Amino acid sequence: MAKDCPQCGTPVEETAKFCHACGHHIRKNCKICLTLVEVSARFCHSCGAPQDQDGTAEPRQEPVPQLSPGEYRQVTVMFLDLVGSTALSAQFDEEDWRELLLSFQETCVKSIERFGGQVGRYMGDGMMVYFGFPRALEDAPKRAALAGLAMLKGIKQLNRRLGPGKGQEASQDIELKVRIGIHVGRVVAGETGAGATREAMDVIGMTPTIAARLERLAPPNEILVSAAMKARIQDDFDFITMGPKSLKGVTKPAPVGSARAAKRKTSTGLVTPF
Repeated sequence: MAKDCPQCGTPVEETAKFCHACGHHIRKNCKICLTLVEVSARFCHSCGAPQDQDGTAEPRQEPVPQLSPGEYRQVTVMFLDLVGSTALSAQFDEEDWRELLLSFQETCVKSIERFGGQVGRYMGDGMMVYFGFPRALEDAPKRAALAGLAMLKGIKQLNRRLGPGKGQEASQDIELKVRIGIHVGRVVAGETGAGATREAMDVIGMTPTIAARLERLAPPNEILVSAAMKARIQDDFDFITMGPKSLKGVTKPAPVGSARAAKRKTSTGLVTPF
């Protein structure tokens, strides 16, 4: 649509920057989005960027994202990882190893989500899992233990589905095994990280540290729990007490136990995975 030149009144096209009759400056490109704007415009009508008097744009200053404030929460934290993954990965090409790792992760997550858990972070062949965060759960410790037992059962079923001779050589049989450590305690929960890399859901404190130490200490296909965990779930589960164990970064040896089985029905009404 034609527009009259404000200087001489000659009709000019809407895409014209200058009047073809008198040379008057009519429009300029916004330097942010390049849309044509009137020389007198204070802001770009397309992107909203402010324009100075000669029609150029002042770069818009985006606000620096701020971390959401952390909050104290009581959270049950589970660490788990695939036993001997380095040696296992050497027996597969990259594509087959990825498929096997995905099957392992899917099996674990199915049990985690079944009992209300949330994967907080994937760490190679392992995971950090929360029960009671971000959604609060009164029976989070029981749910975590049930998820761990269900996971062990799921891994056994996965091994049966995979069948014998899964390595690169037909004679190589692969048996997937998992280690699990669980602790419950107070954390500061919220967003962490810096710059463009942020963890929207993370927990800080000794609770995840102890859970990670328990996982590293656990024998294959066992669930090690802290004394705090055992105190909360001992009426619903059978344990083998392992006595005090030295945990890296923890001043005193900590009592731990191995959760071996759940009773037919927990006091909270959660049906066991067996």
